[in-house]
Amino acid sequence: GVSLETTVVAEGSQAVKISGASFYKSYSHDLIPASEGKYYRLSVQAAVENVSVTPSLSFTFYAADGTTKLAGGSSTLIDLEGTAPYREFASRYRLAPAGTAYVKVGVAFAKGNSGAKLYLDEVHLYESANLPVRLVATYESISVYVSREAQIANEVAHVYYREAGSSQWYE
Repeated sequence: GVSLETTVVAEGSQAVKISGASFYKSYSHDLIPASEGKYYRLSVQAAVENVSVTPSLSFTFYAADGTTKLAGGSSTLIDLEGTAPYREFASRYRLAPAGTAYVKVGVAFAKGNSGAKLYLDEVHLYESANLPVRLVATYESISVYVSREAQIANEVAHVYYREAGSSQWYE
């Protein structure tokens, strides 16, 4: 089952412990309000003990009726087997499709994990109205990375820059 853990934690004083079994088990959180056209990202600190088949953690977009699944949720975030200490896992930002009203976070433990334990701590679902961008500076240049599943035809990104101490901006 699922229980509160107070000794094996990543941050603070509590985590969630999910015990494995010889059969498939899945758990999900209540529906979380979400908005179409916004970007969502799930992150978690996870640790495992005696895991044979890696568990999965993902999120799914739902329509206003709370039962209709929509496209565009995350794939499996966790890739841990055996026994491993806490480490961070995070999805890419996903665009909530038209009709999105909710997000549901789910955990699944494959069969064949009898006696195994999955610990989850610091689970966060982030929302962003803007397209997430990451800048990576090198000695001579800077690279711009956009977190998106697919390219949009004829999309243009405008990058503005200026020299340090200057008030003049360039495109």
